Amino acid sequence: MGPVPNTRTLELTPEVGPPCAPGVEGHRHKPIDSRFFAPHASAAMPSRADMRSTPWGLLGELELAVLECLWDSGGADAKEVHGKLGQTRGITLNTVQSAMKRLHEKALLRRTKVSHAFVYEPALTKEDFQRDAVGEVVEALLHGEADAMVAAFVDVAERAGGDTLAQLERLIADRRRANADTGAK
Repeated sequence: MGPVPNTRTLELTPEVGPPCAPGVEGHRHKPIDSRFFAPHASAAMPSRADMRSTPWGLLGELELAVLECLWDSGGADAKEVHGKLGQTRGITLNTVQSAMKRLHEKALLRRTKVSHAFVYEPALTKEDFQRDAVGEVVEALLHGEADAMVAAFVDVAERAGGDTLAQLERLIADRRRANADTGAK
């Protein structure tokens, strides 16, 4: 799934990702992972179309970018995150602080008071976040219908390549062994 054009911002291209700040020519950041990031919107509040549903409610593109930044760094205060994200996007430190506060309230970030600032760190690994988000989407779309869910995962694994299909087979075998060891079904 590639980026979706958004009428509120410039056109997106999958090769270079969205512009960091509307109106700032030649300034781009790394490509976005379109599975988890909404199309880039202006610094104003994102529209509902710019947000993605997760087990923690709707997350905007900035919230997801903050999480990505903290997964990469392990932890940071708002000034550090703003230095990496905010300045290139044309948003204020206060906007970054608000996004980090919302993520803390959603239990996606932990924070510790250090001197006069909070240092935030992810409450979940990126892998746990992705697994939970995918599980929530699958449940919402398929309403627990196991046959359709299994078929969808096999199709996705096959399209991703032989290595991914083999990895899915290994995960299934590992789960069966673990369940046999514990006596679970």
